[in-house]
Amino acid sequence: MDVERDQKGIRKSIVPILATIGTGLVVIAVVRLLGATWPWLVLILGIICILLAVFISSPKAAEIFSPIRIYRRIHKECIWWRRGPKWTVTKPIVSLDDISPNSIGRINYIARLSLTISNRDNYPLKGVFYSLAVNIEQKSGRMKIWCILHPNPSYQIEIEPHCERPYELVVFGVCDSTRSIDVEKDYNWGIQGITVSLSGAGYKDLHRGLYIKPIQEYHIGPF
Repeated sequence: MDVERDQKGIRKSIVPILATIGTGLVVIAVVRLLGATWPWLVLILGIICILLAVFISSPKAAEIFSPIRIYRRIHKECIWWRRGPKWTVTKPIVSLDDISPNSIGRINYIARLSLTISNRDNYPLKGVFYSLAVNIEQKSGRMKIWCILHPNPSYQIEIEPHCERPYELVVFGVCDSTRSIDVEKDYNWGIQGITVSLSGAGYKDLHRGLYIKPIQEYHIGPF
């Protein structure tokens, strides 16, 4: 407790000093830009002092900008760049779903597409399609109509090293009848939520084309 209090006291005393010095140096640099010697050096030093003040004042900054954390992040990105999967996907063919029962005022859609994933790593590539979504967008006058389709049930994948696997996907979606997709006309599309796990590099969601930011889920209670 005493150590934490001492650290907080040091931060509180250093931050205003650095902020003052940094601001002063920036002001001096700006004033001397018209004719002073090395004004850019003074400006850079001032900015560095201000950044250091912000860095020290934020307890989480040391963790975010930790050299070890930055190294691990770069290391993972290098693995993904060298060994990450290559994949291709065909345009989804959207049609009306005549099999599923239609709710009042709702129209069911079905789409089929082919997905091929190639594992370039020396270890098996694992993944799931539980969050997979196919986004369909179509212009109707001045409006844009959206429809999101999901697989049912979800798919799990495991691809052996240096192997390629094709997947034939069937996805389903429901749209409001007042803003329905015309399957006979052209539409834009995208796919997202293909979660794959690469050994030593963690998880990554693959996506292509139209992307819709997932809705953030809020959990109430201990779980």
